[in-house]
Amino acid sequence: MSKHTPGPWEIEEHYHFGYRWISGPEHSQLAQVVWCMEDEDRSPECEANAHLIAAAPELLEALEKVFTVMNDDMPVGLRKVCYEAIAKARGESGE
Repeated sequence: MSKHTPGPWEIEEHYHFGYRWISGPEHSQLAQVVWCMEDEDRSPECEANAHLIAAAPELLEALEKVFTVMNDDMPVGLRKVCYEAIAKARGESGE
């Protein structure tokens, strides 16, 4: 997998009806997130998904730092979970 677009990623304030853009540096459009659904009760879920996607680069960087510093002191199960999450984010998990 090629390296991802560096962060920070943000949710664009302006949007087309029903969608919001996740943007990277210089407002490059990275993803489009469904914001409004026919079922208005799902709107908070869509908003939470957009925030999670926008936070992805910082989350990966933080996990990599914690994993590097704490690796030897982590319980084996936690180390495995961290390793698998980092691999998945990098596209190395085989999924």
